[in-house]
Amino acid sequence: MSNVFRFLTDDGLVSDGTNELVTSASADKYYAGPAVGKYWHIERMLIYIEDATAPKINEYGGAGARTNGNLFYTTRGGVDGVITLDLLGGIVVKTNGDWGSLCYDISLTIPGSGNGVVLARWTFGKSGSPLVLDGSRGDTIVLQTQDAMNDMVSQRYMIQGVETNDPH
Repeated sequence: MSNVFRFLTDDGLVSDGTNELVTSASADKYYAGPAVGKYWHIERMLIYIEDATAPKINEYGGAGARTNGNLFYTTRGGVDGVITLDLLGGIVVKTNGDWGSLCYDISLTIPGSGNGVVLARWTFGKSGSPLVLDGSRGDTIVLQTQDAMNDMVSQRYMIQGVETNDPH
């Protein structure tokens, strides 16, 4: 058993310092999944959104609400495979408040000067059990942006859990 600390990246690979930044000028997918023969038991995800202005609950970062919002789900068969679990329960994340309604643990940092930050912790394990991804089935966890995100200073999503050879 080993720990999993992985950013969701635009290529599904381990972060190289650039591929985990969710700041693309168009819609994109950020994802990760275990290797064949491995299982990831994902306990939580940490969300970090930084913007040049102070964040408000009805905005995304410090900018206005997103038009189309973010989707968050798991797939079988890779990033473009069949969606197996809609982690948002049918809603779309368009504001900081939407993240707060899902994660509960959310903090909006409103600085006197400098950039504002939104921090959230989504503990999947508190729902009764962690998310289990099976690498042999191509299970993947995916954050899909449906808007340009290049108005954010920085945005990252880190999943944490353990990797095992056992699905239980």
